[in-house]
Amino acid sequence: MYANRNPSIRETITWVHISAGIGVASVMIAPIAAGIAAWLAVNSRRNGPEELLSVVPVGRFWHDLALVGGLAVWVCATYLLHGIVQGAIAMRQATWGAPDLAPVWIGFLVITVAISIGYALGLLVPSLLTPPLIAIASFLTLVAPYGYKVSSNAPDSQLSPHYLSPYSFLVLEEQAVYLRIWNTVLLPLSGWLIGFLILALAGIIFCSRHTRIGTILVLMAMLLCGPSAYSLMHLPGQLIAIPNGFVPYQPDCVQRAIEVCVHPAYRARLETTASVADAVFKPMSGLTPMPKRLEQFANRRYQVVPSDTVGTQIYAPRSGYDNLAVQFALSIVKHYSSQIPPSVGLSEAQCVIGRWLVTQAGYQHRDSTGFSFFLPTAAYANQATFQVAEMELDAAVISFAQLSDVARSAWFERNLAPLSEGRLSLSDLP
Repeated sequence: MYANRNPSIRETITWVHISAGIGVASVMIAPIAAGIAAWLAVNSRRNGPEELLSVVPVGRFWHDLALVGGLAVWVCATYLLHGIVQGAIAMRQATWGAPDLAPVWIGFLVITVAISIGYALGLLVPSLLTPPLIAIASFLTLVAPYGYKVSSNAPDSQLSPHYLSPYSFLVLEEQAVYLRIWNTVLLPLSGWLIGFLILALAGIIFCSRHTRIGTILVLMAMLLCGPSAYSLMHLPGQLIAIPNGFVPYQPDCVQRAIEVCVHPAYRARLETTASVADAVFKPMSGLTPMPKRLEQFANRRYQVVPSDTVGTQIYAPRSGYDNLAVQFALSIVKHYSSQIPPSVGLSEAQCVIGRWLVTQAGYQHRDSTGFSFFLPTAAYANQATFQVAEMELDAAVISFAQLSDVARSAWFERNLAPLSEGRLSLSDLP
């Protein structure tokens, strides 16, 4: 699923994302399977099957269990075939890591639970509208909690239903290569899903009029779902904050105007990233306040970054090397406290130097709409203020670019520290 989706990112295919991609397929398969299961349940209660059951020495529950089990076997076999194909692709193209069976196991549980619940609801509400409604509801139930995304600035103790959805763990971002999350979440997530599986079986048993056994199963489901939901909702706001959640690794590094280091999963991007960094940092090479190292980190909030190191994310070419150059320039012109230096709150002088650094490196400081990443806060007041600020900043960039290399280096030597602290204005530029 992830292996051939985008040719531009084939250079960083990892087993982490391949395994997660196999699991994500279950979220697409499960709603369809739930609808089919509901259709089987509705049809199993028509007159023909009822009459057949009256002469077959098998109880109604075992008849239902055979239908559910047969469908689950076929659907899971399809899911497994998809996983084998993706695994074969990963064996040829993966750049880092090893197969991870945890998300694949969660995918099997998602499909089995969806089929069981779909069948139980089909028995409880035997209508022709039940199958399509269950298919839609199953998809929404799987992905809806994912919408309650925990903000990166939220406290780690914040409760959220976000992690009640398996989709939240299967849709992994680039930083997943740093994490060992399944050691923590596999047990409660499995318990949460198995609890619903038992609840669905209880529903099928109730329809077979075995109320005592059904009641026992409902209690078992509650005992599983309750503690599991509690554990999932009490996960840190950011999974990267899970204790002992980091996977140890040795970064790959190369020396340019600044030493550039990346996670080994992104080794194929090291040279290009180093070229971008070299072009941006070269005019400042050797200056005292400058950092000595640029390293790829998952999240500066949870990783200790040395004072002489710039913490960065290196996920181009998906986001584009222009954005990477902007990020590097921001780390020069402004002191920062987060992983990616914020572009808001820049002074006019910082905006001019930032624009110049990106431009002289051969990259664009504007996004696809023409909006520059380097704008002072006052420029956002209104359209007229914005246009005036743009003209003044562009003129200052041209003037700064006309200086000789010696004059620019001398100015940076004297003013880099006050520039990065925001103490310079437009009039302080040469």
